[in-house]
Amino acid sequence: MASTLYWEFFKLFRQKSTYFGLIAFLIIEAFVLVTAYFQGRYILDVLLSTLQDSFIFEGDLLNGNLVIYIILNSLWFHVPLILIILTSGMVSAEFKDGTIQTILLQGVSRRKFITAKYISAFLFTLLLMILLGISTTAVSYLFFGQGDLVVYFDALNIFPPDQARNRIAGAFIAGTNSMIFYTSASITLAIIFREPARVWIMAGLFLVLVNLLSKIDYGSFLNEWLFVRQIDTWQYFFYYELDRFTILKKSSALLLYSLAIAFVGIRIFERREVE
Repeated sequence: MASTLYWEFFKLFRQKSTYFGLIAFLIIEAFVLVTAYFQGRYILDVLLSTLQDSFIFEGDLLNGNLVIYIILNSLWFHVPLILIILTSGMVSAEFKDGTIQTILLQGVSRRKFITAKYISAFLFTLLLMILLGISTTAVSYLFFGQGDLVVYFDALNIFPPDQARNRIAGAFIAGTNSMIFYTSASITLAIIFREPARVWIMAGLFLVLVNLLSKIDYGSFLNEWLFVRQIDTWQYFFYYELDRFTILKKSSALLLYSLAIAFVGIRIFERREVE
């Protein structure tokens, strides 16, 4: 398995698409930073305009913590979109090129082969999220400094700098779990549909549907356990009262969904003929 994982990472970082994905991450980050630099003050004034008659705000509310929070909101669509394109290509591209057939003809275990795909995709997702977290934090604090974080969830919540950093760190960890879920789904979709164009369409459709379905109220039980209602766990770090139990429960449920989807993909790969 260790040897298989090594070659999966070797192939992944030999692909040009991997580096295009990294560049796309940096472009999203740079776009948010530039927008915050030139338009952030105006946007913040609009958001707080109804409150400025009743409250006095001191200090610079446009700071690195707010910019990082804005970048975190790319976890809804932009970041998972890039991830599903990159990770699904780990399988669909090899189906298209016939690489998988060649490898399996050499007596490689189907289960070990596809399990290595999932593990390497999960580790790659973890690596990208660490890169996003470090680069976002470093650049945001360098250009915007530190200060209180102001967000609106049910009410206006203001977190001092130390507390803001802890909550942002927790949100990145929970967000990584959400991205691993999308990675697991993209690999499984690649196993089912195989052809790259079809895989990208279905993976993109899956992402859109998850975002739309996550906004629906399904009732108490389904809201607690349905997978589309676990995607937003990272946002729970920005409610004033930090509900650690709910965060742990939702994160654990989402991780189990990721493993279940991977298990389904592995079983399908083991049973289907590779043409």
